[in-house]
This record gives sequence, structure tokens and C-alpha cells, in this order.
Amino acid sequence: MIQDKFGKSLFILGVLVMILAVVLGMNIDSNASNMGIEAMKKTDASLLALLMVFAFAFPLGVVLLAVGAVMIGGKMFSRYTNLLLGSGLLVSLVVLVPMLFTREMSTLYFGAGGVSILTLIVIAAWFWSQYRLNLIERERDILDIKGVGYLCFALAAWNLCGFAGMPSFALFPAKMIEYGARPFAIGQLKAIMAYLVLGWAATAYGYYRAAAQVRQISHRTSGVFTAESLGQRGRGR
Repeated sequence: MIQDKFGKSLFILGVLVMILAVVLGMNIDSNASNMGIEAMKKTDASLLALLMVFAFAFPLGVVLLAVGAVMIGGKMFSRYTNLLLGSGLLVSLVVLVPMLFTREMSTLYFGAGGVSILTLIVIAAWFWSQYRLNLIERERDILDIKGVGYLCFALAAWNLCGFAGMPSFALFPAKMIEYGARPFAIGQLKAIMAYLVLGWAATAYGYYRAAAQVRQISHRTSGVFTAESLGQRGRGR
């Protein structure tokens, strides 16, 4: 199928773009860290261009990966693919947020975002509980494994708030130094990384279990149909 091959190509391209972003970031990290963006704007346009490629390559790779995953074995222009493409475009437009809301510190912006996240976590948890009521135990296990991943993402978001503001004060370096909070900030950032790794591990394992279950059901169904067809052939003789 053309759409299947196209989906696999997009999936592989997304992986390559994401790897490119990581490799590029490792190569320019030392120079970019020593100069900073403002200095690069004035003295090293080529390094600034590489930094921009690094900044946008990973999100682009994620979108290509997701679109390719949906297209594999599906319809090229299905409503699901269109929805995913629209979501990818919306995510890409997030880069305009600093232009719309300025680059100044805004308690209102972050406060509204935090309240929104809290509300959405509660809503998601409620419908999670309602959805799993009608599932068999094996399906509940898979749903709960993915739920652990989402829980880790929620805890990472909570710690990001504390990392940027009180008590780590990452956005307020003068306070960080004055209060001696840098070691705490580093520890909190490591905790955030651990939450993200565990969250993606649980999510990936949950979908692995779900895919394995679907393959098993499909295999059993194919076996039943094969047995029936063989029986019909035998009676026909």
C-alpha cells in the first residue's frame, strides 16, 4: 500500500531528524554556552543558524514521527491523519507564544497555565476511572501502565513550576545565588528528568503491551477463519 510505505518513510525521517537535532546540539553546546544568543546575533550568524536548526528540528521530527505512525496501515487522508497534522501545526505555532505574550516575566500567564494543567489532570483522571470500569482486567492493566506515565508527566510539570520559581529560583539567578539554591535547583532538575524518562518508559511499555494484545487477538481470529475454511474444503470434497 502506498500510504503504508509513505507512513513508514515519514516515521524513519522523523527519527533521523530527531537524531540530527540531538547530535547537532551536542556539537554546538560548548560554543553556544560560552557565547549566548545575544553575542551570536552580533558575531557568529552561522552558529546562531545552527542553534535555530537545533531548536526546531526536534519538534519537527516528533511531528513527522507521529504523522508517519498514524499513516502506517491507515488511510493517507483519513480524519485521524488530518487531526494529527492540525495538532502538529498547532504545536509548531507555540513558537509564537513569546511574540504574543512578550518575553517578560508574567505571573498571570504562568498562574493561568498552572491552574489549567491542574484542572485538566483532574478531568483526565476522572474519565480514566470511568473508562476503565468497562474494561476487562488485562485491558485495565495496560491502561493503568500508560496512566503511570501520564502521572509522571504531571509530576514533572509540578516540579518545573518549583524549578523556575520558588524554591529553586532558576528564572531569578540573583535570588538563586543569594539563597544558595543552586544545588537544590540542580537536584530538582534531575528529578524532572527522571520523571520524564519514567513517564515515557511507562507510556512506551503500555503501548507495547496494547500492540501485543491486538496482535494476539488478530492471530487467534485468523486461526479460527483458517480452521473454518479448511473444514469447508474438507466437506466439499
